Amino acid sequence: MSMMNLFEFLENWEQNTVINVKTEEKEIFYGKIVDLSEEDVSRYWVIEGGVLLENVVTILVEHEDEVNRKLEEQNEISFRKIFEYMREDITLSLELKHQYDLVIKSANQYNFYRNMILGEENLEAINKKRKFYQDIFIDMLEQYADSIEEETAHKVAWRVALGSDKQKLGDFAEYISHVIESVMVRKKILEAIKWAQEHHNTVGDIIARAADSMNARQQLMNQLGFCMEQAQAIIDMRLRMFCDKERKKISEEIDSLREYFTNYADVLW
Repeated sequence: MSMMNLFEFLENWEQNTVINVKTEEKEIFYGKIVDLSEEDVSRYWVIEGGVLLENVVTILVEHEDEVNRKLEEQNEISFRKIFEYMREDITLSLELKHQYDLVIKSANQYNFYRNMILGEENLEAINKKRKFYQDIFIDMLEQYADSIEEETAHKVAWRVALGSDKQKLGDFAEYISHVIESVMVRKKILEAIKWAQEHHNTVGDIIARAADSMNARQQLMNQLGFCMEQAQAIIDMRLRMFCDKERKKISEEIDSLREYFTNYADVLW
């Protein structure tokens, strides 16, 4: 976005020049440059190519609030992309992997207190712990970004995109925690399905002898030790899940999720 502040743009113009300054929606000023208020004019930015030489010089501008909104929109990176970039950086060194793990652990710690149900402790104590663990998360994030910058000698774009707003950083910590939790649930269910594929006779016999689907789910939980989500996923399986192609796909996805969680057992809290 190539733009110039209107005050600087007009600084060297002949002060008696008559101009017409306007946005897309309305006219801002019509008259001699000398009559422009410096305070007002400095809040507008000239659009690239926005000078029209007609009967009167017309200058198309945007208010600084609109300019800032567009810049934020242009520079915005989604939490999903930021988390992807963070994970890519752990391949640079073992020290970065260790620092990344600390970011994950601190995100989970903060999210635990951020979503604590009021009444378990008094509000003042909970807020104190929320702030404490949020500060730890932000500190771990800063250390991780600083170390990446030292390793690469480049500014860490995803850290710049996150900014310094504590609400946004807290939201990002919660996002990390939810992603980790959802992937762990997915891995847990896939492992149950894989086991059921490999022991389909045992599973089929339990389901066949059950009075209904709810009873089948309970029997899978009682006899095979599955949790409710795993048992339900097995009940919901279709016959195609037992073919070799589907079994291979599930095994490959489990392997990728295991790689995703390498060493995470030590940092999840």
